[in-house]
Amino acid sequence: MISIAMLWVACSGSDKGTDSGTDEPFTLAANKVQGGVMLSAFTLGDEMVMAGGSYGTTGSLWRYDGDELCVEENVAEGALWWLHGRSATDFYAVGDAGIIIHEVDGTRTREDLPDDTLTNYGVYDDGSDVWVVSGDVRGDQTGEIWRKEAGGKWTKVADTPGLAFKVHEDWFVGDGFAWRWNGTDFDDLTPKEAPRLLTVRVRGENDVWAVGGLQLPEFWHWDGATWSRPELDTLCVGQALNGVITAPGEPVYVTGNFGTVSAYEDDGTYTCASFPVTAEHFHAVWTFGGEVLAVGGNLFAQSGHYATIARSPARGPITFAGACAP
Repeated sequence: MISIAMLWVACSGSDKGTDSGTDEPFTLAANKVQGGVMLSAFTLGDEMVMAGGSYGTTGSLWRYDGDELCVEENVAEGALWWLHGRSATDFYAVGDAGIIIHEVDGTRTREDLPDDTLTNYGVYDDGSDVWVVSGDVRGDQTGEIWRKEAGGKWTKVADTPGLAFKVHEDWFVGDGFAWRWNGTDFDDLTPKEAPRLLTVRVRGENDVWAVGGLQLPEFWHWDGATWSRPELDTLCVGQALNGVITAPGEPVYVTGNFGTVSAYEDDGTYTCASFPVTAEHFHAVWTFGGEVLAVGGNLFAQSGHYATIARSPARGPITFAGACAP
């Protein structure tokens, strides 16, 4: 896997990716792609699938095969915030207004939560149970954790003190909390600072990474006993962070606002791009086919949403093929 860069950016008016041949580790691969903003990504078989859309209006799924990108719009009547599955033919996508879409062998069913005031921000399928984390962003700013046991129905397991944003393996994070499921209940392992954590990624049993922030970045590591905060290179990671992905033996890749995308190595060093790549915001980061891809768009726009992708290593632009074939 490539050690990647960070795009801490100011602006870019281009709608096309930068040509290959640059020394920069990351290039803008696609911008102003139709379908809304991209909010998450996941590998399904030989494709990378991105979920997103326009808030409260329409959900979209994009498919990328390493060369071309296509979009399926109007998948749901609200943006899809996250997706995860147990196989290439069995996955969940969740989003606005309690939306839960379950696709099995090409057939989609709706399993929406009963409370449509909730936004489902995260989903995780461990192969037996499925977990969804939600938040009442227009109400009291609290969250909920829901579980679907094998062969069962969705059941609320817990209320959370703040919006619940993401789940990965047995870890759950949100606004002011970090919990771990012990098989019967949640252990409260929240740092004393109670940071706003948007995404968590488990790299190993005692190796967990979480990112977040509102105006400033939050970057945290759990070593099995305590949380620590890696020293931030503010040139590389100077904005609030939204996404994180890592794997054993790999760097910790993080993404965030104003084009932030960076690789953090275990020796404490960061890899950064040296010039602006985009003014848009990245919500998630994923690895696929030897590439690292940051996905997002004009996340803070009220309307007219579109998607933006950056990738490493440097290549030419991704070809957008329009609507996906049925």
